Amino acid sequence: MSVSKNFNFGTDLKVVLTKDSVIVNCNKDIAEADIRYKLSSFPSIALSWVPSSRQLILFNPTGGYINFASLFLEICKSFMGNDIEGFILHAIRELKKIREFLKGGKESRRSDVLGLYAEMLVFKLLFSKIKNEKKILSSWGRPTRHPQDFVFDETAYEVKFKGRGKDTVRVDSERQLDFDGALYFVIVSSDTKFDAEREECDFEKLYDQILQELSEEGKEIFRSKIKIGDVQYDSGVHLLGLKISTLSTDVHLVDDGFPRITSLDLPAGVSKVTYSLNTDSIKKYIDDEYFE
Repeated sequence: MSVSKNFNFGTDLKVVLTKDSVIVNCNKDIAEADIRYKLSSFPSIALSWVPSSRQLILFNPTGGYINFASLFLEICKSFMGNDIEGFILHAIRELKKIREFLKGGKESRRSDVLGLYAEMLVFKLLFSKIKNEKKILSSWGRPTRHPQDFVFDETAYEVKFKGRGKDTVRVDSERQLDFDGALYFVIVSSDTKFDAEREECDFEKLYDQILQELSEEGKEIFRSKIKIGDVQYDSGVHLLGLKISTLSTDVHLVDDGFPRITSLDLPAGVSKVTYSLNTDSIKKYIDDEYFE
């Protein structure tokens, strides 16, 4: 992103985004105390009101790093009004969606981030195997489009993350392991012991590695798919610091004998199920050389 980004919402409201602040220009006085109170639940965002220029400045008082340009970009794009009060209320509603990241960089729900990491890892593996950027990006259903994570014409991949010491993974619906074609169930897991010579799970590192392999158009599509807390991922906003011990990736071919529940198995009156699948029961379906 450039040094600054400007949004003109009319004669009474103009917003300038920089990496360090949000500058709101308006042609009227504001209820400063009221806005300050509404923002008080976000300790990483402070405000300064300049009466002489009728300028409201939002910034981070804690000394930590927040990329305001990235954080407020979608907020500005989705705002449909033309007044300062409406803009602040809209911003606060959107900020509440990512509050966990603004309170000292607290992590999002770990399982959600790990699931996204696993999908990115499989994306990278598929890209090295298929070598067709446009095809892989269009196959990736994130945030949501079809039951499986990656769907090609006659092949689909469902991706799960399995934590250390766990012997099950959760299947979220009867449709996830039901596909008319070749279906692969990919489990990305952490080993039970730490091996310092193997790579750690580093969210930002994997994200950057994938971007380096994509075209400029591909980069934009990929970025739009990586959302945490309904906000496009940015290393300056999402202070994940996510590292786990050694990871392994097992690819299972889902055939007729694979243990699963499909729509045909549901009794009358049952419309959706979530169940746990024991990973020991599916080891015989592993294709060890799939991503070799």
